[in-house]
Order: sequence, then structure tokens, then C-alpha cells
Amino acid sequence: MSSSPREILKKARNVDRRVALLAAELEKLDRDLQTLKSVDYSKPIVQASGGHGEVETTAIRIADRKAELSAAIQNQFSIRADAIEIVHSLPEGPERDVLTQRYILCNSWDQVASNLHYVYRYCVQLHNSAMKKISHNLT
Repeated sequence: MSSSPREILKKARNVDRRVALLAAELEKLDRDLQTLKSVDYSKPIVQASGGHGEVETTAIRIADRKAELSAAIQNQFSIRADAIEIVHSLPEGPERDVLTQRYILCNSWDQVASNLHYVYRYCVQLHNSAMKKISHNLT
């Protein structure tokens, strides 16, 4: 973990959204790859050039982009794993529950308060206390 705990937790709140976007793009690329023509008859084939045809070039680009997206998804999952490690550095209790609700489950403050049956202000106080403890534990 090269970033501060606060930065990692902040990034973790957006992991689900980013993964969904990346997965949607991967699905689109899969559809695009399936629709490519197996042979491109629009241009003459020149064997001596050693170059790739248009279809092959497109397929290569799609495969390269799919590899980039897969790596980006793995990066998002590692951000979530780092966030879980940070949250689990706290002992079980209300502070850990608040951070789990907020950063692992990505709930809004209102959802956190409702799910834990706390008032909003108390959730924020628990959060601030937990963040101080995490900063103290990791320094």
C-alpha cells in the first residue's frame, strides 16, 4: 500500500462503479470480436508485404484492449483488498462496522446510519474515531 489509508478508502468507494464500467466495455469488445468478418474481401491480399489485414489488425487491437481492461479490473480488486485490510486492522466493533458499510459496501452515510441503526451524526463520529485509530496504527 503506497497511498495513505484515507486515499485507499476513498478509492475503494468507487471500485464497484469502475468495475461495472470496465466489465461493460469488455462485454462490448467481446461482441465486436464476434461480429468481425473472418475474411476481409474488400482489399486484395498481398503476401509479400508481411502486414496484417484490416480484420486481423482490428482483432489484435480488441485483444490488446481486453488485456488492458482485465488488468484495470484486477487493479480495482486490489484497491478493494487493500481497503478491507485497512478496515480489518480495527478490532470488531461499531467503528469497524461503519467503515465496512461506508468503504467496502459503498453505502451513503444515510444508508450506513439506517443499516446500523445509528443516527447520522454518531456514524460520522465513529468514522472520525476509526480514521484516527487507523492513522495511528499504520504510522
